[in-house]
Amino acid sequence: MISLEGLSYSYGENLALNKMKLTVEAGTTTAIIGPSGCGKTTLLYLLAGLLPMPEPFLKPSGIVLQNYGLFPWKTVKANIGLGLDRGLVKKSEMNARTDEMLELLGIQEIANRYPNQISGGQRQRAAIARTLISNPDILLLDEASSALDALSKEKIQNLLLELFRKRPMTLVFVTHSIEEAVFLGQKIVVMHQGSLSKVIENSNMGMKNHRASKQFYDTCLAVRTALEAGDD
Repeated sequence: MISLEGLSYSYGENLALNKMKLTVEAGTTTAIIGPSGCGKTTLLYLLAGLLPMPEPFLKPSGIVLQNYGLFPWKTVKANIGLGLDRGLVKKSEMNARTDEMLELLGIQEIANRYPNQISGGQRQRAAIARTLISNPDILLLDEASSALDALSKEKIQNLLLELFRKRPMTLVFVTHSIEEAVFLGQKIVVMHQGSLSKVIENSNMGMKNHRASKQFYDTCLAVRTALEAGDD
């Protein structure tokens, strides 16, 4: 479980988070959405330990960055293996776990290719595999599909939903996409100017043919309304 109460964070004199409150139950998904500069990524980086918290957040977490963070001089398989502590894992176990991730993410055929030889969607899958290989309690995603075309976005979103069903975990993701937030978020946190503006519960997340349902569009409208209210 993630529980933050009154969290503030500044970059010099610029206040990025202002008494932010957030509760995420273990084994659930939470979308964080809001306009550019509202503090979404700062919040995610604090949860990941990439920025110092006044009270450190100690739960084991893994983060997938917007630019994927793959090393261009390493193969896909080698990049995924970087998610393991090589000092604690034998080579045979590392190979087995890396192969497991390649299969889980459906990218076995690109194992020996380099990042510049594969598509954006494949790079995203490799980045997710590298994070999942360490079995984090919490998976953090920063704009998971922002650089992808519409069909590739949906494939990544479908993949994340499938992974969540297969490997129960706590998923927290930042997005600018209302549709992505509604498709993947059981809870949708709307932010404005560094604070929580509204929380929308999304009990229909994961339902069959969700994108084509009336409930999906009703929830999208609710999120849009909350975003527009924050801009007033």
